[in-house]
Amino acid sequence: MADRLQQATVDMREIVSGGPPRDGIPSFDEPKFIDVEAADDFLDDEPVAVVRRNGEVKAYPLQILIYHEIVNDVVGGDPVTEDSAPSSWSRSSSGRGGVTR
Repeated sequence: MADRLQQATVDMREIVSGGPPRDGIPSFDEPKFIDVEAADDFLDDEPVAVVRRNGEVKAYPLQILIYHEIVNDVVGGDPVTEDSAPSSWSRSSSGRGGVTR
């Protein structure tokens, strides 16, 4: 490894950490919601992630997920986590009972 570092084309002292520090992206806990009628204009053009559990449905705007990356909420009486990775445009939902669909 030391030989490879000596052959580097960039001085290792010039490489600095990027992005937020550990725990530097705040989760969004206990989000507030508005009803569909009030959000109708907003939702026309806004992509959302939808979580359904036990008959309850909630939609999380992707622009919120991109900023916070993690939303902790309760859907259908179960605690859930909506997780987003903006660099790969992937997301997942998980709850006490496993992955939600």
